[in-house]
Amino acid sequence: MAKRVLITGASGLLGRAIYKEFLQDSSWETLGLGFSRVTGNMKKVDITEESQVKDVINTFKVCNISPTRISFLAHLS
Repeated sequence: MAKRVLITGASGLLGRAIYKEFLQDSSWETLGLGFSRVTGNMKKVDITEESQVKDVINTFKVCNISPTRISFLAHLS
């Protein structure tokens, strides 16, 4: 089974760079979250809204398996 990573802050400076690295590695299934400047396959999510965070994590599950990693980068840089 593929490893899965969910990255918050994927539209920011640091998050965007890390998001792109994961996208280039086919062993990872990657989902980027952002609030502003959301592009491509990223999802627009307000991480201060609990219901939005729960929804996106539940949507990203496959066969009730949660992401392998969640990287919280929204607060950096």
